[in-house]
Amino acid sequence: MKTLVEFINEWKEDLGNQVIMIMGTPGCGKTYWMQHNGIKFFKKQGIKLNPKELDIDHTLKIFQIIDFPKFCDRLIKYPSSSVTNKNGISVHNNKAAWKTFIENEKERYTSLNKSNHGLDTNIPNLDKIDYEFVAPWLSRYENASEENKQKVFDEFTKVMFKEYFNKVFASDFSVRGEAKEQYNKDLIEKLGNKNDAFVAISGSKFETIKEITDICKQTNTTCRIVYLNGSIDKAVSQDARRERSGGADFVIKYAEKIHKVWDKLIDPSAKEYYKNNNIYTIYEFTDSNENDVLAYPAWELKKIYK
Repeated sequence: MKTLVEFINEWKEDLGNQVIMIMGTPGCGKTYWMQHNGIKFFKKQGIKLNPKELDIDHTLKIFQIIDFPKFCDRLIKYPSSSVTNKNGISVHNNKAAWKTFIENEKERYTSLNKSNHGLDTNIPNLDKIDYEFVAPWLSRYENASEENKQKVFDEFTKVMFKEYFNKVFASDFSVRGEAKEQYNKDLIEKLGNKNDAFVAISGSKFETIKEITDICKQTNTTCRIVYLNGSIDKAVSQDARRERSGGADFVIKYAEKIHKVWDKLIDPSAKEYYKNNNIYTIYEFTDSNENDVLAYPAWELKKIYK
């Protein structure tokens, strides 16, 4: 039987501001659960929420879209710029210049990805960009009058976005730093204003969880975790059908990291143990459609850790 103090503490934790971290592999449906199941589930738990939604992937996509025209600008102007190879030697013929331009851009994105601690799958595959698709636009831009160049460029950016953004740039990590900074600002602002929040994370780094729980502690906010613990094969299949697919290796690597974090979160002997880190409750869900890789996950509550 619960003591009076335990009842009072539970009442306080349930009625105060809430931050719910939803963790799980890429492609497992965190955003969908957050938008379609979260409020209903917690209402059944006696917790009424009016949450703000935060998802680093959504913030990253905003910054990717902002950055995309910059690549298009470098691309459409490359024929009139000096394209040099690694040795600083200028390349003149069209075939060699195009190849060198793409190689230089690949090095640029690789360097930025490394600085943002991305996986190899976070580097845009620029080899998918077809020169024959781009060439007519390069010619149009070069031959346009000065007053019409901006119009041609805007049209070029639109067709490039439609043809290549999801195919090539959806995995781009080069602007991850700016996106993470904005995401953190949004998180601090929303928690500082005493808002409930759903926060979609992978859970692959305990440091990310700790950053959020520390903010919750400072703002006297109750922190909980929902873990969508599904099959890796299913996550790979779901991820492959997303517009922002990271690929099988990407999902598998993340899943391995997530499971390591999860094991420590529920291990009383680990420093990462949830009760040592201002996490009030964890809800573990499993997928009743786990064996059907084509079916959307049907998440069912398996266990509550509290």
